[in-house]
Amino acid sequence: MDLESANALNARVEALWKQLDTRKQGHLDLNGLKRGLRKIDHPLKNADDLLKDVLKSVDADGNGQISYSEFHSFVKQTELELWQLFKSIDRNSDGRLDKGELQAAFLRAGLVVPNSKLNQFFGEVDSNNDGVISFEEWRDFLLFIPAETPSLKAVLSYYSSTVQMTPEGDVAVNDEIMNGLGNGLNVVKVMPDRMQCETVQGGLHGNKLIIATAKKMWAKDGLRSFYRGLPMGLLGIFPYAAVDLGTFEYLKRMVTSQGTVLHPRTYTGIMDVTRQTIKGEGMRGLFKGLTPNLLKVVPAVSITYVVYEHSKKALNLH
Repeated sequence: MDLESANALNARVEALWKQLDTRKQGHLDLNGLKRGLRKIDHPLKNADDLLKDVLKSVDADGNGQISYSEFHSFVKQTELELWQLFKSIDRNSDGRLDKGELQAAFLRAGLVVPNSKLNQFFGEVDSNNDGVISFEEWRDFLLFIPAETPSLKAVLSYYSSTVQMTPEGDVAVNDEIMNGLGNGLNVVKVMPDRMQCETVQGGLHGNKLIIATAKKMWAKDGLRSFYRGLPMGLLGIFPYAAVDLGTFEYLKRMVTSQGTVLHPRTYTGIMDVTRQTIKGEGMRGLFKGLTPNLLKVVPAVSITYVVYEHSKKALNLH
């Protein structure tokens, strides 16, 4: 940062602007900023809510568009603030951040970051995977952070938005897709994900961790947070349910209204079936076939979760 000349800074900012201004209009509105970020595959490309804050921060005159001069001023000021933050974390002044320095900085700032989330954050910023974060990597990842004076808390919030994670550490959008593959069993899956990311050395465990995680989820989004991915699950289950129940209704009508050659009609409807079954066989008669059905369902559910976990690993979703 100290060694970069004004000319080099200007050239770099101009090159970035040309990449973002895909339609060469000389300005960027919200949609234009999204297109530009998608083009350079920036992690902010899908963080719609955060992008509105970015636009507001960069748009100095408040006309809803970013001009080149506004962009240049924003980049220059933000990089200076990011450099100051970088130096405060780099305790040995070697120009690189390792995980130990980053974790220590979070603790000094009063932030307890689970190891899983620290590793995820570090992996995102360390673009060349050399085990340390250079200022260039730090700057490029956090350049669009919409804060006048970036802090480590703001950095975590920004990161959570860019990778679409909640403050508790679960990957929201990607887990919605994966939860859909799991037939919408959201409470069962979301809670363990949150708990995994909340677990820190010396922290809560067992029932206390379950209760604390549930309270955080409730405080964040209420009941909705327990059902992330439910829409995807419903999209998967509706076609199956429609065929299943449709076939059932057709056969029910055929049997109850027409009967068969060998078995003339003996029931007047579903309630009559229930009454006669209980009368003749007791409550156990309503559950005939449960054992073979469980023998079918248990392997299917087991396979679902095995495929789910392996899919997460394959997609690098921890």
